[in-house]
Amino acid sequence: MPIRGIITLVRLNGYKHMRIDIVPEGNKTKRESGEHDFGSAFVFEAIFGGVKKLIESVVSSISSGIEEVTSMLLRRTFAVLLGAFGIWFLFSGFARLLDFLYGTPGVGEIVVGVLVFASAIIVSAFAHKGR
Repeated sequence: MPIRGIITLVRLNGYKHMRIDIVPEGNKTKRESGEHDFGSAFVFEAIFGGVKKLIESVVSSISSGIEEVTSMLLRRTFAVLLGAFGIWFLFSGFARLLDFLYGTPGVGEIVVGVLVFASAIIVSAFAHKGR
C-alpha cells in the first residue's frame, strides 16, 4: 500500500507548529477534516534529494582519497623495493671486491655483514633517541 506524507499547520497555545503525518494513500481523513496538504511530495523529494547528494559527495570524496593513498603507497613501495635491490647488489659487489683484494674467500661477505650490522645498530640507536 502506498504511503504519503501530509504536512499540516497546527495552532497550539498561540504558536504555529508544523506537523508531518505519514498515512496510507487511501486514508482521506486529513483532507476531509479541513487540514491542508502543502506539497508533501515536494518536501520529501527535496529532503531526500539533498540527503542523496550529500551521501554521493561523501562517497566520491572517500573514493578519491582511497585512490590517492593507494597510488602513493604503490609508488613508495616500488621505490623502497628498488632501493633495497640496489643496496643488495652494491653490497654484493663490494663483498666480491674485498674477496678479490684480500685473496681469501668469504672475507668480503664478513666485512660487509659487519658494516651493515653496525649501521643498523647506529640507525636504531638514533631512531630510539629521537622518540
